[in-house]
Amino acid sequence: MKALKNKLSIDIAKYEWLYGDRSTRPEKDYVFCERLETRSPKFGWDIKPHIHPDILQVFFIEEGEFLLVDAENKTELSAPCLLFIPSSALHGFVFNSGVKGHILTMAESYFDSLFPNLNILPSRADKVIQVNSFSRSCPADRISLLIQSIDHELTHEETGKGLMLLACLQQLFLLIYRLVGPGKNNREDMEPSVRHFRKFEYLIRKNGGSTTLADLANEMAVTPVHLNRICKLISGKTASQVIQEYLVGQAKNYLTYTSYSVSEIAYVLNYEYPNYFARFFRNHTGMSPTDFRKRQMDK
Repeated sequence: MKALKNKLSIDIAKYEWLYGDRSTRPEKDYVFCERLETRSPKFGWDIKPHIHPDILQVFFIEEGEFLLVDAENKTELSAPCLLFIPSSALHGFVFNSGVKGHILTMAESYFDSLFPNLNILPSRADKVIQVNSFSRSCPADRISLLIQSIDHELTHEETGKGLMLLACLQQLFLLIYRLVGPGKNNREDMEPSVRHFRKFEYLIRKNGGSTTLADLANEMAVTPVHLNRICKLISGKTASQVIQEYLVGQAKNYLTYTSYSVSEIAYVLNYEYPNYFARFFRNHTGMSPTDFRKRQMDK
């Protein structure tokens, strides 16, 4: 059974680095920028669904059309378009040849260091954030110029490189923040709660959602009651709801992108009995795992 669990856990492709690169995980201050059309043709413009456990990405599409594939949907999009992809968010693409744009990749820990006092983007845990409607104050051209500036700073040795790179990255993510819309609770006096919530999200992913709330709170050196207050303050959800959302997302990934049975998926998600998992899934999605898989296959 342990071999089965290991097999299941690696079935959905995971890359510590860039897509197709099996290198070890990046340094904590890792930042990389490249043209989308540099690597995508090597894969026939078809990027299979995958996740990056500890890095996040920003895709900015300047020209062309493409298909975004996530845990549930296949969405046709066209330029100009920006995608923010949190760590561990499942994603894939089918690009039309001739698509042009940039991909910005960075370690999650470095992103967190840019805004230690703010939960700068909503629902970072497991969902791709799409921006295809820009504003007069945050036009697509401004986003494009900032990403080009980041690319320049990364590839040239000039005076004040580190400070300029930091300034450009902060401007970029603040613009994305404005476009996506601020969350309910993004005051600058929330630093301790933000740090705790980010650590909570990290521990959920690290443990696959299988550790009890009491054990997670203990690892964070807070009480379960205080952890619930933190989660409600930052996300508007209880700590249990945050864990449950993660498990539902993982279940959807396995049902959509693997051929494993419902029983096997229940096992890898640490459910003792498949019927417990099926009941949990139905309570959160309104359908059985089998019906969800059939719906996905019919799309």
